[in-house]
Order: sequence, then structure tokens, then C-alpha cells
Amino acid sequence: MKHLALALLMLCFAAPASADIVMPMPIARPALTARLVSVQLGSASAPTADASRVEREARAVLARSQARITRCLSGVDLRRDPLRSGARTLRGRLVFNRSARGRLQIDHTRGFPRAARRCVEEALSGLAVRTSPRGSVEVRFSYRIGS
Repeated sequence: MKHLALALLMLCFAAPASADIVMPMPIARPALTARLVSVQLGSASAPTADASRVEREARAVLARSQARITRCLSGVDLRRDPLRSGARTLRGRLVFNRSARGRLQIDHTRGFPRAARRCVEEALSGLAVRTSPRGSVEVRFSYRIGS
């Protein structure tokens, strides 16, 4: 009987100690970044062939700049603000005026942190395509923060 009481007493003291060692599993969350969601031709005074060529080349250059934006955003806190709701987007345009270098204009940001906007601006500043249009070509784009 003494041995049974001693075993039960040891079991009662040992159980909580072993429960303290159990570690919760970390929650795997996908990395957040700004993703290019749309690229489209805006207004153009250049010939149609030039405008479509510039739009196609700008789309390719914007897609290639994604890695640079992701690297820049790795140190930025992109978690959603609990007081805000809705999509977090950045819309802008690249304007090519008889030049292969596009001039960047950010038209609208919604829920985009300032640091994230700077990353996008830095990655897209000085963006160039191979074709110099005979007129002006406007290429519109938008980014969204998500996984």
C-alpha cells in the first residue's frame, strides 16, 4: 500500500513537470510581399505597333523587377493593420515620351506602408525598355500586398 501511495504521489508531481516541456508548434505563415497584379496599356499617341511593343517590354521589365522589390521588402513589416480593412494596393504608371526611359508616377496607394512604396519606387526608377516610341506611351500597373 505504501508503494502504491508513493507511486501515485510521484506521478502527481511528475505530470506537471513533463507538461512544461511541451513546446507549441510554430505557425507557418507565408511571406508577404508586393506582387505585380496587372499591367496594361494606358493612353498612347505613338503608333499602335510602338505602343504595343513598349507595353510588352515594360511588362517583362516589371516582372523582372519583382525579385528586387521582394529583397527590399524583406525588412519591412507588412502585417495588416487591424484597424484597416480592404485590399492594400499601389497603382501607378510609366510614361515613355519619345524615350526608352520611363518616367514613374504613383497615382494611388491604399493601405501600402510608406516603406513598401519606397521599395517599389526604387525598383522602378530608371526603368528602361529597348524601344523608343514615336510619341508618348503610358503603361499602367498595380501591385498588391499579399502572400
